[in-house]
Amino acid sequence: MTWCKYRAFSQCLALTTLLLLQLTLVAQGQELPSDRAVATASVTFEFVTTRDIGAIGSLAADSETDIWAASFDSAALHFNGSTWGEVPMAKASRVNKLAVLSSTNIWTVGQSMTAKLSQIQHFNGSVWSVVASPHFAAGEELNSIKAVSAHNIFAVGGSFDGLGNRTPLVEHFNGTGWSVVSNAAHLGR
Repeated sequence: MTWCKYRAFSQCLALTTLLLLQLTLVAQGQELPSDRAVATASVTFEFVTTRDIGAIGSLAADSETDIWAASFDSAALHFNGSTWGEVPMAKASRVNKLAVLSSTNIWTVGQSMTAKLSQIQHFNGSVWSVVASPHFAAGEELNSIKAVSAHNIFAVGGSFDGLGNRTPLVEHFNGTGWSVVSNAAHLGR
């Protein structure tokens, strides 16, 4: 019985010592030498009122006066540097991600309302439109998009076979159309 009490006491003492040592090291690490000047930047956030579009799924910008937000419920908001405004999208769909190249070249990827097929939309500065893209018989999804330039845009996700198995999917836009990029789906397995 005495051995068990001694062992429990030793473990408690060791744990307490480690905790005090860690707290001491953290406190010492936070101290700054008095001869070093510390500059802190002031950050101010402002709350603005917008129409309730549900949860924002993606946010992207090409400048402080061209910020776009998209909801999972196919709604787009645009910030012009002073106010937010809603810009109606072409078709109801779930927007997963958006990419902004310029104020006249914005792209979104997501799912059509049936959720079986992906959907890509493009904003030309005036209106959103659904853009033709590859589809698979058993369906696919697009989860993200990266716009390198107007002639070099990639969308990624997965395609499905008849059994519901998922295969990685990469699509590329070359400035005129979208196509599937062959990829090594099984490398590294």
